[in-house]
Amino acid sequence: MVGVSAGLQQPALWKYSMLNVVNLIRHAKLSWFLFVALLSLVIVSGCDSADYKIITSTESPNGEFSALLIQRRAHGPLSSDVYYVVLTDTRQSMPTLSKLVHDKPLLVVTHGQDLTLQWSGANSIKVTCANCGIKKLDVMERNERWRSVEITYLGIPIPKQ
Repeated sequence: MVGVSAGLQQPALWKYSMLNVVNLIRHAKLSWFLFVALLSLVIVSGCDSADYKIITSTESPNGEFSALLIQRRAHGPLSSDVYYVVLTDTRQSMPTLSKLVHDKPLLVVTHGQDLTLQWSGANSIKVTCANCGIKKLDVMERNERWRSVEITYLGIPIPKQ
């Protein structure tokens, strides 16, 4: 009788061990899927596939501030270049261009390659678009003041809200 009861348990053990193998395979597939998804997320979120370049810069008359026109050149087929006007405090170290344009830009536009920056005083700057064709749709952000500096825009429409 002992041999018979041991023989009856063997198929039951085999059935449970096969279920364990099936569950391990399912978990392995799920783990692989989660690994690939997480890796893809890290790659996509950690990479900015754009180049940043200073097009022009000018220092305020008192040397306290610097105004920069920065181009963000995208590499995607449907991406447009974006132009940022930013001010920096010359007494502080300048961060990377990608950080600078995302912190607090004064102006963010497409088709801004021909913008000009001109200081009209220690705390006043003009940003001019002479025949560069910027439309309301092209303006993503436009700020009239940064710290003590007043910004005047010529030829740049106020963006739609």
